[in-house]
Amino acid sequence: MTPNSKATPLLPTSSSSTTKSESSGPCGIISRGIFLLLPIAACSIVLAVLFLLAFNTGDGVKIAETSISLCLASYTPKAEVLLVITCGATLMFVVSIMRNIQINVYHRRLKSESLVMRAINFIAAMSNILSYCGFILLAMFDVNYLHDGARMMHYIGAFMYFICAGLYEVLHTILLWNQRQYPLLHKVVFTVVGLLSLTSIIIFAATDEQYEFEWLAAALNAIYVGLVSTLFLVDPVDDELRAFFCCHRRNSRRGDQLLEGWKEATDPKSGKAYYYNHTSGETSWKKPQLV
Repeated sequence: MTPNSKATPLLPTSSSSTTKSESSGPCGIISRGIFLLLPIAACSIVLAVLFLLAFNTGDGVKIAETSISLCLASYTPKAEVLLVITCGATLMFVVSIMRNIQINVYHRRLKSESLVMRAINFIAAMSNILSYCGFILLAMFDVNYLHDGARMMHYIGAFMYFICAGLYEVLHTILLWNQRQYPLLHKVVFTVVGLLSLTSIIIFAATDEQYEFEWLAAALNAIYVGLVSTLFLVDPVDDELRAFFCCHRRNSRRGDQLLEGWKEATDPKSGKAYYYNHTSGETSWKKPQLV
């Protein structure tokens, strides 16, 4: 291939090298592992909270006969469950931000950014963050408090949790179907889990006493977020995530510049970035940078 050739450069021979290149080196491997495990950890902690509450319902009492709110009110020691819920919610906040960054990076690669898409992405991330703020709120204020203001805060927290969780699942599923790099199976699984969660929320809100749907909705929402780990496995954006969480301004760093003769392109099928050199004909998933 000549320097002046306008033909589309050949893609690197194996897409698996994308994963290897973005996690090369000890720091890269560690950060990659952390980014993959965070959604699973967030999901696991929330499910553990639900298990603790269900286990604390008492002999002969089924979860269909009691609500999450009543279980929280009767759980002792209260500080223990509040600590676990806060840890789980904090991880949910981080995962929401990670996924927001990943979606933005994808659209920047394809030059398909739009104000509408950015707005939907932002609202989706904020919805999930607000939902778990609500979860913390309903855990802090018991439903059986004598003070009316405390009970009101509990109900506000419950409303925030279920409404915002449902909104997040709807908006995130829409965003996911607009990303071409993920296999159809991923999109179908997210859609099915999201629909089941949303249906459970609607049934519980409509009946108000079929508590099994409340428990199911909370569990499915946690699982939905946990599945985000598979999206980072397919399309890691480790550099961008490290830059955000480490407060690095990558564009101003010399190490972010490409070597002479190299250009960035986008794989039209997956939406992933790769790099090519018109002079030598080389292509690479790994970014050839100045040291």
